[in-house]
Order: sequence, then C-alpha cells, then structure tokens
Amino acid sequence: MTLGVERGGVEAVEALLMARYFMFSQVYMHRVRLIYDQHLIDFLRKWLPGGRFPTDLESHLALTDSKVDAAIWSAADDPSAAGHRWARILAHREHFKTLYQPSPAEMALNRRAGEAVEQEIRARFGKDAVRAARREGKGGKAEFPVLLRNGDLASSTAVSDLLERIPDTNYDYVYTDRAIYEPAREWLAKNLNKTITP
Repeated sequence: MTLGVERGGVEAVEALLMARYFMFSQVYMHRVRLIYDQHLIDFLRKWLPGGRFPTDLESHLALTDSKVDAAIWSAADDPSAAGHRWARILAHREHFKTLYQPSPAEMALNRRAGEAVEQEIRARFGKDAVRAARREGKGGKAEFPVLLRNGDLASSTAVSDLLERIPDTNYDYVYTDRAIYEPAREWLAKNLNKTITP
C-alpha cells in the first residue's frame, strides 16, 4: 500500500514540507539553540559519573529533566562543583558567541571552511574556548503518487518542481567563549582568506 494525494492536494503537501523546512532552519537549527545543546553536553560530561548517562533502566529513568535543571542551578553557584563553568553559562545565559558562519562564496571555495576556522581558533585560543555545530545534508525529494484529474497516476516530482528539490537544513557555526571573542574576531578578520583557502 502506498500513500498518495489527489492533484488538488499537491500544494497542501508543498506547504507542509516547506513549513517543516522553515521550522527546522529557523527554530530547531537556530545558531543560539545549537550552542546551548553543546553547553548542556559539556555540563553533562562533567556532572554525570564517568561523563555518561547510566545504562541500567531504573537509574536512567530516575534522571529527570528536573534533576538535571536543579543540578545546573546548584553547580552554577558553586565554583567547586563538577561542570561549574558550563552550568554557569547555561544558568546565566552566557553562551559562546557566534564567531564564524561561512558564506555561500566561502563554501564554494572550501566546503570545510568552518572546520578550517575552528582548527585555527582552537590552536590559537585553546580547545575549551571554541565550540562548533555543523551539518551538511544533500537535500532531497518527496516522491509519492498523485492521482491526476483524468484518473492517471503520476509521480509527485513530475507534478511539482518544489517536491523535486526540497532544500536541506545545512549549518556550520564556529563559536567562541565571550572572553576571547574580540581577539578571535580581530585575528579572523585579518586571516580568514588564508585560513580557508585550500
């Protein structure tokens, strides 16, 4: 059995898929939300025993969002607590700032421009002062049968150019600790072309 739509429903499918694309690109993959994911991972690696979630079912299920939130607030106020730095960043919204996001022209020059910048900034300012979030996808198509008005079946990609080329949610961000943001930004302004040229 295959799910399809009538010809009159194709535009509704296009709208649904584009709404999904914009939700991902503008909300789920927003640069600030992504860095908070990384800060939470950094905190959990320091706070959890062995830096990992427990694998036995009872302990794992006992570790609720509320317990993690309470641990973050507690560690944020205690400089001796495991994960204090990351907890403070999370609790007080002191997230790393976006230093670099490659432009389309820079990506055409070097598909790994973000990685090149990340490596150079880490080497110059320290690995704990730099974080990155990146994803490279290939886009895709939404293919399903469409019942035409004359009763024939056609592929959705034959009926809709949009469904043939659904964009992917790519991103590539390099972030730095606020303490080194300005010197890192100044260094990058002078050295970007040399850094990203293969």
